[in-house]
Amino acid sequence: MLTVKNILRTLILLLAILIAILTFMKKPASGPSPFGFFKPKIDYGLVENFSFVNQDGQSFGFSDLKGSIWVADFIFTRCAGPCPLLSTRMAGLQSDFGSNPLLRLVSFSVDPVYDTAHVLAEYAKTYTNNTKQWQFLTGPRETIYNLIRTSFHLAVGDSFEEDPNHILHSLNFVLVDKKGHVRGYYNSTDQNDMDQLHRDLRSLLKEPPSRLPALNAGLNAFCTTLLLIGFIAIKKGRIFLHRMLMSGAFVVSLIFLVSYLYYHFHFGSMPFLGTGWIRPVYFFILITHTTLAVAIVPLILVTLFWAIQNRFDKHKKLARWTWPLWLYVSITGLLVYGLLYSI
Repeated sequence: MLTVKNILRTLILLLAILIAILTFMKKPASGPSPFGFFKPKIDYGLVENFSFVNQDGQSFGFSDLKGSIWVADFIFTRCAGPCPLLSTRMAGLQSDFGSNPLLRLVSFSVDPVYDTAHVLAEYAKTYTNNTKQWQFLTGPRETIYNLIRTSFHLAVGDSFEEDPNHILHSLNFVLVDKKGHVRGYYNSTDQNDMDQLHRDLRSLLKEPPSRLPALNAGLNAFCTTLLLIGFIAIKKGRIFLHRMLMSGAFVVSLIFLVSYLYYHFHFGSMPFLGTGWIRPVYFFILITHTTLAVAIVPLILVTLFWAIQNRFDKHKKLARWTWPLWLYVSITGLLVYGLLYSI
């Protein structure tokens, strides 16, 4: 019989399992991540706070990049050497990842006296029509040079007297994470380095801002297990075990719902980065999962209500629809997580 005592036993069991899941989810200090995230973590230090002027003549700085993953490079507009290549490569990054709202691109001028906001705005038109995502910055020369040397740990120097258009500067792209830490350097003239930048950038963009997505996947897996065992139990006539398992699945689903809503309220949604044939497959799974996740709620409640009321004729009739839909929602929840954070 479904009593308060039995429900409490189920809750205690679920709590123990959830603690085990959270312990398992604890992030290792090093070593590869089972989900392909950016591990081991390479950290070249925190970028110091800065504030310069962008191509629109507005103040833009470190605080505006908070929570974003960004790539920096160092150019000047009258550069007759590698700067066009740098900007072309940066435009390629924007073309490949520009749809992701987490990505920002920042080009620092190493010739800020000449590169005024107006000059940078004209230069930007050659490479992008989205300067909200890709910022071009100018400011006091010594401040910019000091930032490049002390925070990005790169070389930068004055122009040669015989050629004022030639300024010594790095050809590297710099990858910076959401917390403002430098995570990698990539030579813009080396295709292997650029390929690695694409891989590392993709990994960082897929890295969830908290552990809740992994917890939610664990809850979906646990709910799936309870549903399957519960089905086997009723087929074998183990009614009490069936009740405990289905009650457990209901409680796990409630915990998942709270965790899911909390995560999306605080962190928003993660865009899917997959391309090709997997993209329509992912969205088909996502749409059917989301639609049925809403529709299944009243079905679960009514099915459980008939069981509590001992109206097993109505319970059994409705459960024939509730159970497979509930199982589908749980399994597709796992699939959505796997595709979102692994592709």
